[in-house]
Amino acid sequence: MGRETRNNSGYSLIELLVALSILALITSIAVPQVTKYLQSSREKAAKIQIENISMALEMFKIDVGRYPSQSEGLNALRQADDVAFWNGPYLRVERIPTDPWGREYVYEHDRQNSLFRLYSLGGADDDGN
Repeated sequence: MGRETRNNSGYSLIELLVALSILALITSIAVPQVTKYLQSSREKAAKIQIENISMALEMFKIDVGRYPSQSEGLNALRQADDVAFWNGPYLRVERIPTDPWGREYVYEHDRQNSLFRLYSLGGADDDGN
């Protein structure tokens, strides 16, 4: 005659634990992949910026006959301080860009061999790791 109907509109503890376990598993797989992709993107961006700054250094050398000195640094690409034949700015930015990790690029000038090194310290922490 009369049937009792029960309204089970909630989730059991087991169902919630299974759902949370699945979410944790997906997160543990996805987060490292996203982190790896982000690191790779930063490295590619730094490489492109280094290439652009290097081209500006080459244009400076063509005009001036030398690379900027260590004391002039990369700022010589933006503004001249009594540099003969300077025809810049060679970088049309308000300030020298920082690398994707927010650090300044390292510029080293070897005057003896007329060479330069331009590199980023990357994501290394202060311990060098």
